[in-house]
Amino acid sequence: MTLPALKQYGERLTGALCAIAILAGCAQHAGAPSPSPKPANPLLSTIVSATTLPTVERAVAHSDLTAADKSAFTAMVSQHRGKPAALNGKTVGEMINEERAYVMAVRMTAAARAADAKHRREMDALIMLSATPGQSDEGTLALNLNARNKSAKAIRSIDVGIEVHDAAGKRLGLAEFVLHRTMQPHAAIAFGYRLPYQKFGGDGRDVRAMRGKQLTIPLDVKSITYADGSTAGEGD
Repeated sequence: MTLPALKQYGERLTGALCAIAILAGCAQHAGAPSPSPKPANPLLSTIVSATTLPTVERAVAHSDLTAADKSAFTAMVSQHRGKPAALNGKTVGEMINEERAYVMAVRMTAAARAADAKHRREMDALIMLSATPGQSDEGTLALNLNARNKSAKAIRSIDVGIEVHDAAGKRLGLAEFVLHRTMQPHAAIAFGYRLPYQKFGGDGRDVRAMRGKQLTIPLDVKSITYADGSTAGEGD
């Protein structure tokens, strides 16, 4: 083999060996296990009792838990400061998760109340609807209704939510019904309506038992359907 040929052969062999080495390294890397996820802080599984609570509080305060976790734990402890025994058997992690769930529920409730108040204001600008009890019978709750259409459009029907409260303010039942009643623009009308007790579901018996007694009957207009087919309120 001539010297140039030998040199060319050597270069090819060296390249082949390098390629093999690279492939071997890639295969070894591919087969290597991925780094294990960071284990959860063992403090999260620590079980709390009224006796150990002060010690656990100090451990949490000086731990590497996130500021949000520490805040949630502290809030949970504060809520039960008067009755620490209520925390017996809970882990630090469970206390943190329960506090987060509580905060989320409070926020959702506040948002729901705000949305309900906004809806009521919108409906109040379109219609006035009130009820007083009439002469009810065995099958129906009699309502004396007063309504005023505040809009410039005729009303075809109203989706109404109703609650029935006793003299002490205790809610006896609630229901929803569609009031099919034509109301001209800006018209005010008074009329009677009979609502079957069945509309109250399982509370119908309690509502019926209060016939002839003092009741308050708040109404909540859910939506309005106008004569032209347009709607206002839920689903508009």
